[in-house]
Amino acid sequence: MDRPPLVLAFFRRNAAGSMKRVLGVALSILAMGTVIVFVSFLTHQNRDAKVAAAIVGFGCTIGGALTAIVGMHVLLRDESYIAARTDGVMLSSRGDERFIAWDNLRNVRYELRTFVFECATGDIPFEDATQNPAPIINVLNQLRRRAQMGLPMGTRR
Repeated sequence: MDRPPLVLAFFRRNAAGSMKRVLGVALSILAMGTVIVFVSFLTHQNRDAKVAAAIVGFGCTIGGALTAIVGMHVLLRDESYIAARTDGVMLSSRGDERFIAWDNLRNVRYELRTFVFECATGDIPFEDATQNPAPIINVLNQLRRRAQMGLPMGTRR
């Protein structure tokens, strides 16, 4: 009976920088609305100015919350990962999956925010802004060498 491949290592795309930008913009919009309302009430403005400030403040509150919700939804919807399996490497990015068999993989390197999978058929780029790509590259290249030498890749219980 043919068993499905075993996942040996799993690396998710680093989206921390994008998340910080989205949340920073959302927080700025929320803070701007709060400051507008706060200043309008402290400066003893007339009733019309206070109502206008309240409307703008409410709009900023809704706008900031929507910016956070929509921005995080877009970021979290992208399930990008590198999965090293017993039969090869699976790359998934923005709904597009690519499989690279260990026999086809020659080397893995990292340059300019991109993992480059050197294959017999050509290079395959995988964009990722990870802070420390060395451990990922080491694991993938070690597994590649094990597969090329015919060593066992993983065990099932």
